[in-house]
Amino acid sequence: MHDVASAPLAHQAGIEATLESLAPVSLEQIDGAALLDRRDTKFVLDEGQLEKALRSVAPWYRVLEVNGTRIQGYRTLYFDSPDLALYHAHHRRQPGRYKVRSRLYLETGTAFLEVKRKVRANRTVKSRTLTREMVTVISAGERAFVARETEGAGSELAPELVNDFQRVTLVNYENTERVTLDMGLRVGCRGSNAELPGVVIAEVKESGAGRDSVFLRQMRAMNIHPSSFSKYCIGIALLRDDVKHNEFKPELRRIQSILTGANHGV
Repeated sequence: MHDVASAPLAHQAGIEATLESLAPVSLEQIDGAALLDRRDTKFVLDEGQLEKALRSVAPWYRVLEVNGTRIQGYRTLYFDSPDLALYHAHHRRQPGRYKVRSRLYLETGTAFLEVKRKVRANRTVKSRTLTREMVTVISAGERAFVARETEGAGSELAPELVNDFQRVTLVNYENTERVTLDMGLRVGCRGSNAELPGVVIAEVKESGAGRDSVFLRQMRAMNIHPSSFSKYCIGIALLRDDVKHNEFKPELRRIQSILTGANHGV
């Protein structure tokens, strides 16, 4: 699956039209509800399913607007040990697993070094520290941050995979829920690259006070089931033939079905 052909976003016009119809919300308005400790539910959709879902849930959400744009660019660099200990912990579904990454928000130029920990089956805690730019080499001070958040890890971590994608962020009117919609995903690792045109990663992020969301109800109505999709792990599984990826086969099959058009526009 290393050579992924490009395909046009056939439903892009409909998606963008619905996004334009939503009320905007600014970063300043939602900063008080960062949802760094949250309940996560992910889904893998094709762009036709996203277009349909957006039309149905639009009245209940606002859309994040940054510098006049409602679709923002992200770049993320993931770190791992030479033996890919963090990847393998995720492959084993190991309790307490975590990711270490540097993320650059392209619209604002803001960058963070982040540790994202899975504390329960669908509960995530994210810690981050502001950095001047995207981190490619973890400094001594940054290693101390990583060690503090991971109970000692960090000394052997080095860049392993980079990804780029475009994100739409929906926010409910109570500020207890965000829905991120990631599209145009590209991944690169050790000179190999892949693109995933038409694949949409939707993630519902709810606070402890969050209620059953409109978006979750819409996914159930469309018979779209939750997925354990990880952009880091799927990128590694796509680009490295020397690692186990049996646990990620359902997600890989779903991606392949979208890329080949088997379920396009369902």
